[in-house]
Amino acid sequence: MRNRPRFCLPVLALCFALSAVVHAATYRGHIGKQAVVVELFEQGSELPREGRYAYLAHGQILLLESGGEPGLLTEYRGRSSSDDEAISGYWQLQRDDNGWQGRWLKQPGERGLPITLQPASLPNETLALLHLLDGENVRSGFDLLLAASPARKLRSGEVRRMAGTAVLPQHWQRGQLRVEGFLLAKPEQTGDARINALLQLQLQDAIGEAEQCEVGAPRGLSDYVQVDTPSYASTHYLSVATLRDYFCGGAYPSAGSTARVYDRRSGQLVGLATEVYQVDDAKQTAFRKLVAHHLKSLVSAEEAECYADFLRNPNQADAPWLYLNGIEANGVIVSLGYPQVAKVCEISVTLPYASMQPFLRPESRHDFVKQH
Repeated sequence: MRNRPRFCLPVLALCFALSAVVHAATYRGHIGKQAVVVELFEQGSELPREGRYAYLAHGQILLLESGGEPGLLTEYRGRSSSDDEAISGYWQLQRDDNGWQGRWLKQPGERGLPITLQPASLPNETLALLHLLDGENVRSGFDLLLAASPARKLRSGEVRRMAGTAVLPQHWQRGQLRVEGFLLAKPEQTGDARINALLQLQLQDAIGEAEQCEVGAPRGLSDYVQVDTPSYASTHYLSVATLRDYFCGGAYPSAGSTARVYDRRSGQLVGLATEVYQVDDAKQTAFRKLVAHHLKSLVSAEEAECYADFLRNPNQADAPWLYLNGIEANGVIVSLGYPQVAKVCEISVTLPYASMQPFLRPESRHDFVKQH
């Protein structure tokens, strides 16, 4: 199994340095008769400085930036083009209780179309799922509200077996943007319905990232692919591997892999490195030696050259980063890599469960090794 390290998406123009009093607020509303979802970065009662929005009819994101005439927000089709051709309109807003009202203008001075916006919030069940996915991270829900757009509807394929379980493939694509995943086709355990809700939410969120990638890249050059697959399924656990490969502007494409492990009895995520194993701090030296020991028998000549220093001294200063990246039938997947290097120097190894026994946390799930 080969994996590539994950890097963050390039920072978009609207992701400016926010002070403590600036916050992102999400709204539902209409421009004329067309339904929209809008995210505005607000500071008190002042006109928002930046934002983004999309029509539910097609789901594509447009950017809003301050500038030009006072009291106007300029609407762009993408951040890559600053010339006049990229400007698709202007917004003139004023406060309306907790929302906003105003006009959308093709050109300043025209009558335009009415804008009405009211605060939008996610359902409590969605907020609970977001908390499971991202812990305490705060997210606006803009992309998740856009999941209602027909352009973002996930299409289902025929039921197939993957990693020993029946799955229902899910697929979304527009041009060079593609998101693929799955749902459990035959929920059998008590937590499977919750896992399906989490899988669905992650796919919807990925569509939002793909759309945002398109906004951030030079026009016509965005490329975003995310594929979720089950790497392991048993009565008690499900491990899902996520591979991303994207270009959103910048010097080079980025790619990487992550994994999530679910407990099928509770529907909860299992934190391999926080709940089950300890591989850092006092255990880090022993863990790196274990990884190097298994790596020696697996690497090719080219990979051995990449990891020569690590194999000689697993704890040397320039050692690759390591992280627990899911499970398989035979053990725990550990990914290694050096940031910003060729794929040949990116690799994953599977450490047998027995070899990971010394790293079990005292408070960990003691049934994990026996019942994986």
